[in-house]
Amino acid sequence: MSMKTIVLELIDEATKDVSELTIKTKHKTFNKAENELFTLHTTLANLKDQAKSVKDEKLIDETFNIFQELYDKLTQAFNFTQMSIQEAKERKGII
Repeated sequence: MSMKTIVLELIDEATKDVSELTIKTKHKTFNKAENELFTLHTTLANLKDQAKSVKDEKLIDETFNIFQELYDKLTQAFNFTQMSIQEAKERKGII
């Protein structure tokens, strides 16, 4: 299964029936999805450091853009402040 597929499933599951969640459950669901996305984002960043060709780097950059679009979808669904994934990771102390 590709990283993109994993993230798509993660976001779809997290945003399903979001309007019916209590505030506590909403935050818990968002944080779980966000942390899993951050883990995959960090893994992707590590892969970029190991890219051996321009083609590999381009593919990874495209995947970063897809991750950002999906993160935007996640924050919109939960009515949370939108920011870049990198900025959100830094705010949580994840570098």
